[in-house]
Formats: sequence, C-alpha cells, structure tokens
Amino acid sequence: MTLCLKRNLDLGMLLVHSERRMLNKVFVGFIALILLSELNKTMSEKKLYRTMTMQQLIRSLSKLKIIYVAGTRIMRPASKEQRSIFDAFNVTAPV
Repeated sequence: MTLCLKRNLDLGMLLVHSERRMLNKVFVGFIALILLSELNKTMSEKKLYRTMTMQQLIRSLSKLKIIYVAGTRIMRPASKEQRSIFDAFNVTAPV
C-alpha cells in the first residue's frame, strides 16, 4: 500500500534546481503521505471502501462550498454521503 501511496503523490523523480526546493518537496510529500495513510486506515476500519474509493471520498468532500454574503457565512447543505464521511471520521458536520 505504501508504494501505491507514493505513486499517487508522484514523488518518483524530483525535478528541481536546488537542494532547498528538493527538501521542501520531499517534506510536503511526507506530510501528504501521513494524511493519506490516516485516511486509508480510517476508511479500512470503518469499512468505507465497500461503498467508495479514496478518490471518491476526496471528490465528495471537495464539493463542500461556503459563500460569504454581506459578511454572513452560508454553507451549502452536506449531502447524505458527506454526512456519512463526517460520521466515520468522528467530525461534526459543518453547519
């Protein structure tokens, strides 16, 4: 699974011109790998892979939208799928 996560992060070849940029890119990749690993762990424990892939989960959550009208925060209501994701991760659904 780790190789698959590494491949998804596209860290195969580090095409950069300085050592500092290389270190920054590796650090960001490392943090992203930790987050993806936690997503994978929770999805496996809560059996979310039966209904969706990790990409579908991320795509579903990316559809959440917040609009500010005259300084007031208005959020589009969460779908049933989004609420089930929040429940699986023990996160209070935003209002």
